[in-house]
Amino acid sequence: MRILILLLLSLPAWGQCQTTFTTHNSARISFCVTANGNVLNLEGPPGWHQIDQNEGYAVCALDGSYGYWDLAGAGESGNWGDPVLSQPKGANTFPFTITRSTADGKFTLVQTFKLVSGGKAVGVTMKLGGPQVILRRFAEVMPQANQTGDHTSTAAFVWSSSRDGLMASPTANVNVISGIAQGGVQNPCLLDGADGNLAIIESWVPNPVSAYFEYAPMR
Repeated sequence: MRILILLLLSLPAWGQCQTTFTTHNSARISFCVTANGNVLNLEGPPGWHQIDQNEGYAVCALDGSYGYWDLAGAGESGNWGDPVLSQPKGANTFPFTITRSTADGKFTLVQTFKLVSGGKAVGVTMKLGGPQVILRRFAEVMPQANQTGDHTSTAAFVWSSSRDGLMASPTANVNVISGIAQGGVQNPCLLDGADGNLAIIESWVPNPVSAYFEYAPMR
């Protein structure tokens, strides 16, 4: 038991689940969120890993001159301050909010997480204060090998021939777009990944920024 505890404590911050939520209805969704606000290990139903380690957010200058991001296992920009968590009812309960400011004080991002649609989807609200920027949400979706993806203006989805997949549905607003980023993302502000994976992207442009979207396993 002592060895196990030591191994858990040695995990990097992006690999630690700060809180975990599980539904006990027919959807049987389980997901955890890091202290930085990354959705990790999204399963639905059990054993079907829709997201595994690489998920997060990016605040990007309109001209690409600067950016702030945190994609958990896929890396981060290193220019964020420490997060502030609000979970008044205790661990693994809602409401659950994470507030994080950039190290230079230009932006403050507030993320709120919840289960929606009768526990069949994960809802994420992102609010950002600061100059006009692009706010992106990225997830490396991994239903299985030989996966494919597609998108419309209101949803992006990834699936495979032998397993169901995951859909991301942003707010129905002309300023919110969805799409598929081919090749994964190393810097989500430049979309310059090269590892051959599919990714879901959700973007918002106006100021102040306030966006809501859902991750919903497809069956």
